[in-house]
Amino acid sequence: MTDLKSLPRLRLCLSLFSVIFLFGALGWSQNLLTNPGFETGDLTGWTITQNSPNYGVATNGTLITGTSQIFGPFTVLVHSGNYAAYSVVCEGYCYGGLFQTYIELSQTLTLTPGQIYTASYWLGNGYNGSMTVFGQIELNGRPVPLTIQPYELGAYQYGLVSGDFIASQANNTISYFITNGAYQYFSALSADDLSLTLNGLTPGDTNFAYMLQENNNQITSYQVDSRGLLIPAISAPFATGTSPVSLAATSNLVYVADKGSSQISGYLTNFTNGRMAPVLNSPYAADIVPASIAVDAPMHFVYATGLDSGGNGAISGWRYAPTFGTLTPLSGSPFHAGTNPSGIAFDRSGRYAYVADTANNELLAYSVNLTSGALTPLSGSPFHTEAAPVAIVVDTAGNFLYVADSGGQRISGFKIADNGELTAITNSPFPTGNTPIGLALDSTQHYLYVANSGSSNIWAYQVNPSTGVLSVVTDSPFQAGSQMHSITSLSGYVYTDSSSGVWAYQINPGTGKLTPIPDSPIGFFGTFIGSN
Repeated sequence: MTDLKSLPRLRLCLSLFSVIFLFGALGWSQNLLTNPGFETGDLTGWTITQNSPNYGVATNGTLITGTSQIFGPFTVLVHSGNYAAYSVVCEGYCYGGLFQTYIELSQTLTLTPGQIYTASYWLGNGYNGSMTVFGQIELNGRPVPLTIQPYELGAYQYGLVSGDFIASQANNTISYFITNGAYQYFSALSADDLSLTLNGLTPGDTNFAYMLQENNNQITSYQVDSRGLLIPAISAPFATGTSPVSLAATSNLVYVADKGSSQISGYLTNFTNGRMAPVLNSPYAADIVPASIAVDAPMHFVYATGLDSGGNGAISGWRYAPTFGTLTPLSGSPFHAGTNPSGIAFDRSGRYAYVADTANNELLAYSVNLTSGALTPLSGSPFHTEAAPVAIVVDTAGNFLYVADSGGQRISGFKIADNGELTAITNSPFPTGNTPIGLALDSTQHYLYVANSGSSNIWAYQVNPSTGVLSVVTDSPFQAGSQMHSITSLSGYVYTDSSSGVWAYQINPGTGKLTPIPDSPIGFFGTFIGSN
């Protein structure tokens, strides 16, 4: 008789249960599935697709027939109540000519687009030995990032598999998969307490900062607590491509420009704990050496600026899937973009793109084709700036655009017309500190903050909502660290990286003044900081 202890542990990857949705309003924490624990004693409420030789619903301890004798008996394991679903499963080419035996269950539901949902279920090991397991939940055939993932279950143990996603369209299919890694051998698994609930969060509630470590090829995500402190995510840092230099985030999606490997890395951020998971097929070829990256959220496009293989300025573009973050290259990409393009931003409609050409002291303006994403230069483009423009930010409340002119100690300001054309704001350019390298607006769009690397400080301005004219905030500039690369603002705080760590400030909502939080500078180090 074969010694079971000498057998490799079963590798199990989940392949059970597909759920189809039609979206509308639902209550938080209510399980939206019908018969989620199979307490009817059968599969009532579920539409079944399967190729398993044996599946069904049974009580705890019921022997599951059809498994390979080499393993010994498998029994049904109930997580709660009186019943659980079960299936004989096998990965790869199985005895009898079957391939990847599984069971899939489906339901039709109504959810609300734009809301965050949590999908979960319990996987049971009804076998007298430990098993290595791997859970997977998919939405429309693409992985949902998992909050909780069991990697090993002891004998007769259950493990929770759980992940969050944003509903983005009216009709969707979510799938919970069960199959195993025993290759040609049949084993069995139980599943119980399937769940789909409204998470209770909205994208606006999720406050995350992200920091790149260029030399280590890493990115770290941080949650922001009520004091403005940055709390590193579980399992952080996360791997990027070679030499990450810029990032862009929208909702739970993050894209990183990897200069050294000429790639774009995409990630999904888990809203519960900040854990980042690569999007499907990431990283993506950039077709340029990227220097900066930005998301055109209204149009669902991503653009990266840099140099093409001939050393010419170029912009690569992709369409992104709002739920999964996957990128599809745009036809005609990369697009020509001056000599040395750097920062890129979009007007509030997403119909116009603006790029700083550092070498030529110019601002390049483009219309964005709403269907294809193709970029076409606007009439009057390029527009003159001061010396060496590097960073751009757009005040979406007034549709004003500001440029950090790193070589001129100036901030150039423009009003964006309805047709995308630019007109200089009165009194532009505005004075600032030495070597301005980054810009950030607070969430109200009332205040603009400029990181000045050369003078190691932050200048603060009040934005006139009618004219866009900048007025220096009382007590500005504010001390910061040396060797700053970037600045970001979220949740009433401003953050900038430096050689002495992350400098963090609370914004006075009435005056725009910055007050360092008690633990600033925070002992986290990186080369670029951004937020969603």
